[in-house]
Amino acid sequence: MAAAWRGQGSQTRLREQLAALFQMRHVFVFRSARSALYALLQSLGRRGTVVLPAYNCIAVPEAVTWAGWRPVFADIAPGTVNMTSETLAACVQEDAQAVILTHQFGLPTVVEPIVGLCRRLGLFVIEDAAAALGASYRGRPVGTFGDASVISFHLTKVANAGHAGVLLTNNDLVAERVQSLWSPGESMAKGAADFCKAAAWWVAMQPHCYPVLRRLRRILYEDPLYEVVVPNLKPPTDSFISCSRFVSQLASTQVARLASIVAARRGAARIYVERLSGHGNGIRVCPVPDGAEPAWTQFPVFVERKEECYRFFLEHGVDLSWTFRYSCAASYGTSRAPNSERAARTLLGLPTYPGLAPEEARRICDLFHMFLLN
Repeated sequence: MAAAWRGQGSQTRLREQLAALFQMRHVFVFRSARSALYALLQSLGRRGTVVLPAYNCIAVPEAVTWAGWRPVFADIAPGTVNMTSETLAACVQEDAQAVILTHQFGLPTVVEPIVGLCRRLGLFVIEDAAAALGASYRGRPVGTFGDASVISFHLTKVANAGHAGVLLTNNDLVAERVQSLWSPGESMAKGAADFCKAAAWWVAMQPHCYPVLRRLRRILYEDPLYEVVVPNLKPPTDSFISCSRFVSQLASTQVARLASIVAARRGAARIYVERLSGHGNGIRVCPVPDGAEPAWTQFPVFVERKEECYRFFLEHGVDLSWTFRYSCAASYGTSRAPNSERAARTLLGLPTYPGLAPEEARRICDLFHMFLLN
């Protein structure tokens, strides 16, 4: 972190790295992926509906709403975490202008039918690769199939720089409009605050600190395993500013190590697939589409006795809390996404962070076997 604090020209380096990785001419770095998406939608200059998956981070439809669009929610396919061309087609309305194609948990969706449908209908394709940095589909990086894409360096994503989001596009007109919104300046105060937050997070994640802090949070705050989240409909005033030099340097360092980070996450996922597949109705893993190479921000599993399982793992020192516990369709008052609702009520995310030892991943699988025998 000290090296990141001293980094010079870090944002230029980060933009060059990502431009090369994604083969994109235009790269804009914001303080969050939500802000990057907000700026992109503002730049399109059209209004109408945007179709996006209902099982999603609430930040995605919030950005849609901020930009003056109306979100329409497509369901995900049963037993998966992503929408399909069929669930998308069922939701496209006359005033649809854009589609947000999400690769949830770093697990690529089946891209060609969705993009093909969008091209036939004349819809702008926004690839939400926020959780999929380093993932690929049929040998091509996820984030390169749409007209523009967004990635994230949030704490819970593949590469963690605390926060920061990036917009990438080869569309010159969109880039020109985003450029007019984007503010590349930074303040020393924000950089110092980012450094302090990163240091605090590093301390909090240490093995001797995290269990204590997690237990304290459970005492102070309700810990729901399903909820209806109220969306924030008011955009922040500083949405379009860039992240600090410190965060840019952290992100740049992560991108330089991306291959090893993703390899470690895939190693944990392989253990889960080998040991948890084929358990029938008690637990189900998500299928990986042919040709997909996930990046695995988490390894999602469907558990019928979700709350009981969650408590069981907490008693054994394993926190499975990092996943979405809501459907955005419910948050926005629609009820036509039953698979997304079911995912919100049954999904748990297994850890895949790079420091996870293989023996710990195997212990998590053993705990699942113990739980299912109860």
